[in-house]
Amino acid sequence: MQKKICFLILLMAPLFLFAQDKQITGTVKNVAGQPVAGVSVLVLGTFNGTTTNASGKYSLKVPSGKNTLVFSAVGSTTQNVVLTDALEYDITFVEGNSQLDGVIVSASRIAERIMETPVTVESINKRQLEINPSADLISGLSRYKGIDVNQSSFLLGSFSTRGFNSSKSERVIQMIDNVDYMDPSLSLYAGNIMGIPEIDIETVDIIHGANSALYGANAFNGVINQISKDPFKYEGLALAVRGGSRNLIDLNARLAVKLTPKLAFKINATYFKANEFIAENQGARSLGLVPTNNPAGSDLGWDAINRYGDIGVNPNTLASANMLRAAGFPTVNGQPTGALKTFFAQGFTERDLLGPEFDAKNVRINPSLHYLITSKIKASYEYRGGTGAAIYQSSNRYSFDKYVANLNKFEVKSDKWALRAYRNADKPGRIYDLSFWGTGIVAQEKYTPGPNPTAVEMAVFNSIASSNPVYSTVFAGTYTNAFLSARNNGQTVDQALAFARAQSANVVPFAGPSDPRFAANRTNIRDSKTGNFKPQIGPNSYFWDYSGQYQLPVKFATVIVGGSYRKYTLRSDGTLFSDGT
Repeated sequence: MQKKICFLILLMAPLFLFAQDKQITGTVKNVAGQPVAGVSVLVLGTFNGTTTNASGKYSLKVPSGKNTLVFSAVGSTTQNVVLTDALEYDITFVEGNSQLDGVIVSASRIAERIMETPVTVESINKRQLEINPSADLISGLSRYKGIDVNQSSFLLGSFSTRGFNSSKSERVIQMIDNVDYMDPSLSLYAGNIMGIPEIDIETVDIIHGANSALYGANAFNGVINQISKDPFKYEGLALAVRGGSRNLIDLNARLAVKLTPKLAFKINATYFKANEFIAENQGARSLGLVPTNNPAGSDLGWDAINRYGDIGVNPNTLASANMLRAAGFPTVNGQPTGALKTFFAQGFTERDLLGPEFDAKNVRINPSLHYLITSKIKASYEYRGGTGAAIYQSSNRYSFDKYVANLNKFEVKSDKWALRAYRNADKPGRIYDLSFWGTGIVAQEKYTPGPNPTAVEMAVFNSIASSNPVYSTVFAGTYTNAFLSARNNGQTVDQALAFARAQSANVVPFAGPSDPRFAANRTNIRDSKTGNFKPQIGPNSYFWDYSGQYQLPVKFATVIVGGSYRKYTLRSDGTLFSDGT
């Protein structure tokens, strides 16, 4: 019986302690006597806190006993106040350098002043984020020293802190509340599509250089850690609206409600849309990349920088090669009997393939539930889901027509230890390789005569119709036959090349209402799962990450022990990995 009574007392002890809480109130003012809003008021060593309102007032329940209140705000030095028996504490903030006095946890995984961190850290606070003129958090980082940003499109930006930047942010880790949100299939960070809005960010810590000791070998070029606002400290509704040129609209909402002294709920939502930046460079790609390329404007055609499906035909491999040489077809280095120059199909522009309806888009939802087990131990569950449309630049150009990802996180932590488990996943969306898309139309689709085929084109098709030729085959035959025909009729080489270009220009179904074949061929190749050119990428992977850390109770030094385990499940239906039929 005595054991049962003791057990009940232990169970009720936390409730008994909370019952002895006392209500502390006060006002925070600056040296001029003006109230200061948005000051963080926190019981030292706990998650129990609040912020001052527009009148500088605060109200907070504090457990009885010896406690210290920590007051901190941008532009003011952090101040500690030891509580006595009084119930009201008015504070005057002393002007100071908050950037130097600021406390962060990202550098060493423990709370420490920026000036005492073992690595170079750039800490961006919420006030700085509020005046960020950029439409995306990542692109706005370029304003800060030592940070190089590469912007592929409106939403897909990458950064580096060591000068080795690329569009993929290689060896850079991006985190939100110490959670890595790298795409498990593509091994990249899709800008801030899976991030949180600026109105829910308390600070952004950017750790420069190699930080492998804390974050692993993939942190070679830097770490960015976004720290979100605690709903126990930052309650209420916040809305942010931005607009600009290119029909940009960016809507963000945050709602945080403290349901009880121990339970809080928070939700973020984002809607972003803008006219995407479409690449339109029709200049010739360099000879270093395409050794057989021709100058822009050549009647032989050319492989353009932002044109897709402009495949080259090597006339040296054609049955008519000797006749072309005899007829004076251009040769490499001007050698009459040397290798013939390559000629190219016209191809498709980026807008042709994407369609007029393609825009940069981002929709995010981020609900979370937070529970104080005790004033020093907090448990939370968070979900982050995002979908977006953007252009991604790598070795090829990629259309993220519908990128989908989500993350679930469970966490229990105190000021001395933390346990965390999360699942990061991507979903089959609509991601296309534009080069494969354009080339597939020309080299894989079966040829169909257009509305106004030339006589040369139809003669070529009729001669090989039984073999079900693709567009590239009919294009090659039409171009070479038109050239030979013009030369036989007495035209100069330049005139024959211009004639060949004109005769073959409409073989491939180029975009536009004048050619009804394009829409069907564009869709067929986009959704194709057979052949050599399958532009669609189908990521459907996830990874589980488990981690924990504990600060040992050692007085003469700060000692932290911890560990992590991560397991990937990679699936792509054969589009990225060898997991297809």
